[in-house]
Amino acid sequence: MSGIDPSRAPHELVKEMYNINTIIVTIENYSNTSNVYDLIILTHVVEHLFNPLDVLNKCNKLQNKNEELIILL
Repeated sequence: MSGIDPSRAPHELVKEMYNINTIIVTIENYSNTSNVYDLIILTHVVEHLFNPLDVLNKCNKLQNKNEELIILL
């Protein structure tokens, strides 16, 4: 399990509380396409994106076939 977040504070909190490693980067700049995921969760992110459609397309490419994308606004 892994996550990405553009700021350091959530990175440290999630590591301490749940032992989940995160990468400090924006979704737009995330470039590790060798990993694919069963579940991607975007929480309170989409409304802050310059081009949400590009991000949704990127998420689609990062997912295993027929898996889940959860978006919370």
